[in-house]
Amino acid sequence: MTSSVRVGFPLGVTIDNILTVNSTPRNRLLADILLKTGVVERSGQGVDKLFKNTIQESKGSPDYTLSDNFQVHLHIPTVVQDKAFVLFIEHIQQENKIDLSLAEVLTLEKIRQKAGKNDLDKNAVKSLLEKELIEPVGRTNTKGYMFSKAYYTFTNQPAAYTKQKDPDLNYIWLQVHNHISKFRKAKIADFELLFNNTLTREQVKYYIYLLEDLNILARHGIGKGTFYELSSDLISTSNPMQNGLDKLNSISNPS
Repeated sequence: MTSSVRVGFPLGVTIDNILTVNSTPRNRLLADILLKTGVVERSGQGVDKLFKNTIQESKGSPDYTLSDNFQVHLHIPTVVQDKAFVLFIEHIQQENKIDLSLAEVLTLEKIRQKAGKNDLDKNAVKSLLEKELIEPVGRTNTKGYMFSKAYYTFTNQPAAYTKQKDPDLNYIWLQVHNHISKFRKAKIADFELLFNNTLTREQVKYYIYLLEDLNILARHGIGKGTFYELSSDLISTSNPMQNGLDKLNSISNPS
């Protein structure tokens, strides 16, 4: 009769720090022997390679979420999510000879998924900006990041670049007005869903704040309860939608 022992992560290792914590072999003697005999290149390299390779192949991140104190459960995704992303990463590393670190690859993946700037590694962002692989979009506190013009040129999507870099204010207002006309009020999260495939989270905030500054929208509530409605000045006009367009045109074409 045989029995097996199931164990979770090594002491000090968690799902949250698995990419940053120092390598902790379960059996240091065995790890040293494997290293000295050339069976492994170096200890602690496997997880880094696993994450970097799957993300560069646009398959998403390896998933450890089903792990617990008694077992490590790893799911490695196999479906390519964005072929253009894969080809671009290959191009810049092979043709342009640009070496990307794991942190940079992770950051590019988060930007591809339109993550907010607070979710991005600051050092990786700085490096990617210097390598001209990403560009800032938006202003001040609402600044976000998008792929650079080089990505959209390589993937033959020039219109998509212009659309994300310089969104049409009138289009944004028409979408916002259409939504609020139906539901009377909306939260930032509602607007994020409304522009899910067009604007980043920071861009959404920037343009909603701009509409508020122009007295087109009015903010109510605090914290998570904050929501937006058409301003009282706008509602009092005979054509709120056109009035909003006029306000936007006044900043685009100042007299």
